[in-house]
Amino acid sequence: MSTPTHTPPRWRHRVLALLAVAVAAVPALSPDGTAEAAVPSNNVFPIASPGAACNDDFGVPRPRGRTHEGVDCFQEPSRGKPLVAVESGTMRTYSTVNPSDRCAGSGNAVQLVGDSVTWYYYGHLDRIIVGSGRVTRGQQIGTIGDTGNACGRPHLHFPMKLSSSSRPIDPHPYVSTWPIVSPGGGGGGTGDSYQPTGRLDSVNARGAGTIGLYGWSFDPDTRTQSIPVDVLIVKSNGTRQTIRLTANKLRTDIGAAYPGAGNYHGFELVLSGLPRGSTMVQAFGIDSSNRPGDYTSLGTRWVTVP
Repeated sequence: MSTPTHTPPRWRHRVLALLAVAVAAVPALSPDGTAEAAVPSNNVFPIASPGAACNDDFGVPRPRGRTHEGVDCFQEPSRGKPLVAVESGTMRTYSTVNPSDRCAGSGNAVQLVGDSVTWYYYGHLDRIIVGSGRVTRGQQIGTIGDTGNACGRPHLHFPMKLSSSSRPIDPHPYVSTWPIVSPGGGGGGTGDSYQPTGRLDSVNARGAGTIGLYGWSFDPDTRTQSIPVDVLIVKSNGTRQTIRLTANKLRTDIGAAYPGAGNYHGFELVLSGLPRGSTMVQAFGIDSSNRPGDYTSLGTRWVTVP
């Protein structure tokens, strides 16, 4: 098996990589004012094949004055190797092959908007399996190819952003720590094929010192059962509070969207006694495996407490 070649590190490149990790470790604001959440620590590697790896080539020069805005990932021979969702979220097709010239443009490419609002791009796919709709962490979404301007060199082009409107960050410090799983494996073992799915739908001010929030979550491994949801509140004075809820409220829209899951996967909370000012709320669906650290981010929202 051939091994991907690594670009010699440069001090500036390394400093930028460390800054990227530091920035991603705490919430920030994107240029359009929306919240940016930390990259989930329990993501999985985008290629579901033992021995896969990514070059450390973010920011290297490209023709016409460009720089590489992602990393290139391989598992030789790469063509046809399964690609999986690194995080639960929503898939969007970015581009497809030009029938008259499969080596032109971006080829087959998709975007994954994670539940954490982190944005991932998969380029040069041979085949798109899931081009739209919800996916769970570890679910297969396509296969490695060389469509577009990668013609003749099968690999995955993999950029990341903290939100759709922010600038690309260096993926290498992240992908180098994510585990490789089998397609559909979701990072778990037997009986734990999927991570929880769901969303923190809304957080609103309800009056002096009071906010309300609601959302939904369930684990596809235990589809009809209710799972715990942890809600983290970071208050304007810097103090933190974690509240455990159970996602067992009536949500007929979720039952309709996920046949067989049932209608009782909602959660809600009204919390009072908060200090005035900007408050961050994060929610996490707890995997039915009950292993420590096994959870999925359901989203991050900011609210101004009156």
